[in-house]
Amino acid sequence: GVEGVRDEMIAMGIRSPFRLVLWKDYLYFGDIGTNLYEEINLYSKENQNFGWPECEGPCDNENFRNPEIAIAKKDDAFTLEDSEPSASTQTSVVLGVVYQSSPDPYDGLLDRQLLFGDVYLGYIRAARVGFRGRLGESQHLFHLEGVTSMDIGPDGYIYGTKLFEDALFRIVPKG
Repeated sequence: GVEGVRDEMIAMGIRSPFRLVLWKDYLYFGDIGTNLYEEINLYSKENQNFGWPECEGPCDNENFRNPEIAIAKKDDAFTLEDSEPSASTQTSVVLGVVYQSSPDPYDGLLDRQLLFGDVYLGYIRAARVGFRGRLGESQHLFHLEGVTSMDIGPDGYIYGTKLFEDALFRIVPKG
């Protein structure tokens, strides 16, 4: 319904989407920024404009949908919470899974939480999914550089892959 835009297009203003997480009726995607922000966005069922290139990160324009989580590239808060921070100057947000499983080897600790991190900086965090898919504050979980994907296995554990490694990993809770 927008002049010059094909009807198949449901979202605009996205710079460099990286990884999708579909959970229930919610679609989350990471958007790699240029110089200012990495974003985690929530797409809902109507046409949306996420603001690129006019805005990167939070924006005051009511015509654009703000990210659920905007990670400022100049803000080191997430790496300060990391016990093994990386010295990398590269950043790339990556989404994992929204955890909900039975069996649950994590004893409910990760229920309804979106796992995400940074491929190069190595932090992995979790943000609770709240009302209408909105994401709450995130908390640091662990450090693992190079994570590019995660999914839930039939045993309830979270498995994933890493950049430049020929292996799978499994997230196991510490005793």
